Amino acid sequence: WPAGYDNKIETLLLKNGNTKAARTILRKAIRKTGASFIKIKIKLDLYDGKLTEALQKIEQSNTADFDNQGEMDLLYAQIHSYLRNAEIAQKHYYFALDFFKQKLIDDPNGALIYSKIGITYAGLKETDKAETAGVKGVELAADSLYRYERVENLAQIYTMLGKYDEGLKQIELLLNHRKNNQQKQLK
Repeated sequence: WPAGYDNKIETLLLKNGNTKAARTILRKAIRKTGASFIKIKIKLDLYDGKLTEALQKIEQSNTADFDNQGEMDLLYAQIHSYLRNAEIAQKHYYFALDFFKQKLIDDPNGALIYSKIGITYAGLKETDKAETAGVKGVELAADSLYRYERVENLAQIYTMLGKYDEGLKQIELLLNHRKNNQQKQLK
């Protein structure tokens, strides 16, 4: 079951940021499931600062390796931003923005879509639009788990915009939620 390995790797990364251990689990996941896990491979390369390798992997992939074309374009844009290829990054941010705006027509209350639009606008340095979309994504989140994922996206938006204090406030919300849940479990 590839999704189970996705979750395990993601949890390991969130817990301690250990990409070496995550890669060990990734190799096991590929052996056991036969899935490509391209998004995770790219993410691990990015975490390890292997930008050229991440770019090569995404160039060798196709849309089927991602949730949708918008996700692929957004990742392309982010990689090119890290590589300081501003013109190429901007082109992919616009492709992603077009994709997610089209998705919004089909799902006008899509919290995830608003979060992705916010991230895309942040990549384009359109501060007001990025913040508005990111906040709306949090507001529209249906349940607490989904809401905290949108809060994580909002923290990313603020960070991309250079609003580190605002980003840290969002991270603190997430950490306080985790701390409160742990205290409830101890009782």
